[in-house]
Amino acid sequence: SVNKYLASSKDKIPSRLRRLMRLVAEVVPRCATTSRKLALHILTTQQSKTQCRFHDIKRNTKAAKEVDKPGDIVGVAFSKSKLPIVGILDCGCDENAALWELFWFKTWSITSLNPGIQTFDRMRNDAGDVLNARQRGFFSQAYTLGSMLNIDDVYTDDPLVPFGSNEYYDRIREIQAHRAIFMLNATLPVNSGFQYVLAKKAKDGDAHMTQPDQ
Repeated sequence: SVNKYLASSKDKIPSRLRRLMRLVAEVVPRCATTSRKLALHILTTQQSKTQCRFHDIKRNTKAAKEVDKPGDIVGVAFSKSKLPIVGILDCGCDENAALWELFWFKTWSITSLNPGIQTFDRMRNDAGDVLNARQRGFFSQAYTLGSMLNIDDVYTDDPLVPFGSNEYYDRIREIQAHRAIFMLNATLPVNSGFQYVLAKKAKDGDAHMTQPDQ
């Protein structure tokens, strides 16, 4: 179904399968790592409404009906009655933050520091691992700032460069390096005559930042 959708968006993934992908981390994780278009399709309900995982899972709770107010930021920018708004899902949440949460849900795992436990675990809704909108807002802002990545950076968009491959991480590191250099150059005094640049890859495969001669 995913391959058909990628080949032609007219071949929509069945709503029941999309919901299964939203609820179970192990089911087709590449639905959250391939493209924004595919990820948004996964977050689209049977009623053709875009909805974050929090509002999908907690839709019948009081928390799912809350919206931002002065002095009380819950992470839901707008009520449904004020939609559509560019960059906002139909549930009222920030699109990028919701896509980050789906990406984390489908790709993150943890292991135990106990050497006798050799297994790993993925995020599970029954363990309360779904972030509410407020928590997701903190996480997405911190993750974007700390990693120097935007959500569109992490999508593969290329079937020849699958998520998790060496080529994928090389591309991610190059993006981060260029942004780090841009930030470093922004700290230099005007007309200093210095500029940080990204050197060509060394034989050991590492990228190095250098400072050219005046």
